[in-house]
Amino acid sequence: MAGGMEHDPDAVRAYAAVIAEAASQVEQIQAKMGAKDATAADFGNSWKDDQGAKYDKYMAAIAADLGNLTAHLSEVSGQLSQGADVVVSAESSGLKNIKEIDSRLGSEE
Repeated sequence: MAGGMEHDPDAVRAYAAVIAEAASQVEQIQAKMGAKDATAADFGNSWKDDQGAKYDKYMAAIAADLGNLTAHLSEVSGQLSQGADVVVSAESSGLKNIKEIDSRLGSEE
């Protein structure tokens, strides 16, 4: 690879799979956080005033943030996988071109 940076496409794909699994787990957490199973009866007096409304508001905000995190993790995973495939394809194509040039130069001598 140019600039002396080497990478292992299989390692990149494995890393992408780990990120995809993280996205799946965050999605499960989001589903739990967004469910809002708690009610005023669960909290008693602490639900009075605006505390209950704040709880609902903050839990909804956390669920939305987790949804955004899931989307970003999925996007990163997809781009890593796609990038590894493109690099492998480009490297294979480049090697093929080099071999072709070598064979042409060898036949001209």
